[in-house]
Amino acid sequence: EENLCDNVDYSEISKIILSPISTFQKFFCLTTGMALSEYIRRRKLSCAANDLLNTNEKIIDIAVKYGYESADAFSVAFKRAYDVSPSLARQNK
Repeated sequence: EENLCDNVDYSEISKIILSPISTFQKFFCLTTGMALSEYIRRRKLSCAANDLLNTNEKIIDIAVKYGYESADAFSVAFKRAYDVSPSLARQNK
């Protein structure tokens, strides 16, 4: 959670849990019902949505903050997750 704005380093996770990352990913998926990468993607979008609603940061800045290479890529992912564009979400709160 503390590193959602950064690229998640799977080798660092492996060191922290003292286990191969593949083992952790399997355990994570069995426990949560979703892949670790999907969880991270959803959490980043959730944090981005929070930023859209509660800050005046530019959409492109929020997109870059959460690892998207462009506002368009962010917009596609956001719309797929929430059925609304980032700009419309901000506008309608």
